[in-house]
Amino acid sequence: MKTLLTSILLGLLALPAFAGGSLDTTEVLALLKKNKPLWDHLGSTLDFDRIAVGVRLGRHWPELGGARIAPYQILVKPKGPGEFTLELTVNCAQRFLDKNGKEIPLADGGEDDPVIAAFSVEETVTSVQLTPIQP
Repeated sequence: MKTLLTSILLGLLALPAFAGGSLDTTEVLALLKKNKPLWDHLGSTLDFDRIAVGVRLGRHWPELGGARIAPYQILVKPKGPGEFTLELTVNCAQRFLDKNGKEIPLADGGEDDPVIAAFSVEETVTSVQLTPIQP
C-alpha cells in the first residue's frame, strides 16, 4: 500500500514535468514476463508492436531524466495476420532507489527528495488493460 501511495503522490508531484516517450517493446515485455501466469496468457494470444510508449521523466531528475516509466502503452492484435486493433496499457508500482539501492521514502524536498536522490527505479506490473483503438 505504501508503494502504491508513494507512486501516486510522486506521479502527481511531478506530473507537469512528464511527457510521453517511445521505447523498445522488449523492455516492457521483460516486466510482463516476471508475472508468469499473466505473460503466459498475453504472450500466447497477442502479437505486440515493436514500439511502446511510456511516461518520460523530465530533466529535473538528475539521474533519471529521460527514463521511461509506467504506465506503458503498446499496440497489440490477436495472434496472426491483421492490423493492430487494440492497445495494451501496462500499469506498474514503482520503487525509486538511491545509488546504494536503498528505497527512497516520500519526502517534501531537500536532499532526500526522490526526484533529486533517485538513481534507479524498479517496476512491478500491477495490472493491464486492453482497449480497442478508436478509429
